[in-house]
Amino acid sequence: MGVDNFSTRTWTTRGFFQGRCMIMSSANPIGKNVVPCILQPLEQSTSDILSAARKTGFCPIAEIPPKYQTYLASDGL
Repeated sequence: MGVDNFSTRTWTTRGFFQGRCMIMSSANPIGKNVVPCILQPLEQSTSDILSAARKTGFCPIAEIPPKYQTYLASDGL
């Protein structure tokens, strides 16, 4: 179970919503309950949506696109 909260302040300048996600699971590999997260609209093609769905989950910061790295590496502050 999780709780998400997103802000619209980066939508017009960067094209994505930034926010926080509360992870309530013992399977959380990073050990934090509240983490920064990003929500970005997907293209409407089925292949783009399926490709993005396969990339969900935890990954090293080096695998994140550069435009998101600063926000996520700073814990979203």
